[in-house]
Amino acid sequence: RLLAFIWVPADNGQKGYICVNEGIVAEGLARVYLPRKDSKLHNLDKMLALQNDARIAQRGLWSTFTDYDVVATANGSAFHK
Repeated sequence: RLLAFIWVPADNGQKGYICVNEGIVAEGLARVYLPRKDSKLHNLDKMLALQNDARIAQRGLWSTFTDYDVVATANGSAFHK
């Protein structure tokens, strides 16, 4: 799996670049992926927030997503309500 960040010049009259990956996640066309739990992602919090917004608004791949409550038992087992 090849993963990359895509940056393009901002076209809104501002200097700098914008991250295409953030736009793709925000539109629900991709989800946040970390290859390992110890992976570093410079904008992880922002990406997760964008993904959460897309999920709540049911955009893109989240359009048919159903959120379930997960209950953890005292011994650590989990089940969906």
